[in-house]
Amino acid sequence: MRLYKLTDENGRTWGGMQWGENVTHSATGPEGQPLCSNGWIHFYESPEMAAFMNPIHADFKNPQLWEAEGEIGIRDGVLKCGCRTGTTIRKIALPEITTTQRVEIAIRCALSVSNEPGFVAWAGKWISGEDRT
Repeated sequence: MRLYKLTDENGRTWGGMQWGENVTHSATGPEGQPLCSNGWIHFYESPEMAAFMNPIHADFKNPQLWEAEGEIGIRDGVLKCGCRTGTTIRKIALPEITTTQRVEIAIRCALSVSNEPGFVAWAGKWISGEDRT
């Protein structure tokens, strides 16, 4: 399956694991562990999700994005996934997510749990571009 891997500017992830073109790594821990453990290699299912989640997951200052392949064995909703083994194929451009896009995503998330009429009305106008206050 096509996946995506974030690394620092030197092709490394946390703990110093080195990635690059056609590099394969396998998890060293047992399969029954949670996603953020040595039982899984962490990937994303889209370039956009990798870019969006970098600030709260890896927080790489100069991230590189790698197109990768692996078999998903565990998921954290749509945020991230894990494979027992994964291969980075080639480096690709990291999508830029603007502040405006991040704000819209946050508003849409809030709308999914709020039905307060004033907020819903304001959010609709903000998303449409009618009122960006």
